[in-house]
Amino acid sequence: MLLVPTRSGTVVAVVDLSRSMPPLSRDESVRAINLMIEHAGIDDKIGVVSFGALSFPERVPGPRQSFASFVSENSPDASDLHGAIEQTNTEDVVQVV
Repeated sequence: MLLVPTRSGTVVAVVDLSRSMPPLSRDESVRAINLMIEHAGIDDKIGVVSFGALSFPERVPGPRQSFASFVSENSPDASDLHGAIEQTNTEDVVQVV
């Protein structure tokens, strides 16, 4: 059972889409993100940043709506985790809605 704190907040999932990840990891990540959304509180916001060679905001933190898939076109030949984490601190990803 997933326990989520009772106070509201913002969570940004940072997902590696590089070739170094197992073949089913993309689908498993979508399921995990939707599980977080399903169990989030009414005022919680969930965002998603994906990364390979570059990082992309896939979903700006917002209300509880299901996450269908990753839409960014990205080179899977590298992993820029640092760039993805930096992306979570930008106004493009984290904003007051």
